[in-house]
Amino acid sequence: MIANKPIFTNDQMKSILNLDYDYSDTDRLQRLSLSASQYLLEHTGYDWSKDTPVHPLASDCAEMFVKQRWYEGTQYEKEYDFTMGIQDDLFQLGLMARSEGLIS
Repeated sequence: MIANKPIFTNDQMKSILNLDYDYSDTDRLQRLSLSASQYLLEHTGYDWSKDTPVHPLASDCAEMFVKQRWYEGTQYEKEYDFTMGIQDDLFQLGLMARSEGLIS
């Protein structure tokens, strides 16, 4: 399965990553946002990006994923290691998707 769309808009990505409003590599932002959508789909079995609005827990998990990937390999990598939070959110989202009949 492939995620429907990026979970965040470019403006949301700029806000999440504290980027200047005129940050111009929007292709990079879209790829990272789509990667977050795909990651959630692969680990929960449901494409949270297709919901409007996106469930707050899915958004929170995707935000942690985006920040962790953005700062990977930088001096800030340790400060943005959200592995445990992401795993906890994925577990809850998977349970939610099953209990609400979003996946079989």
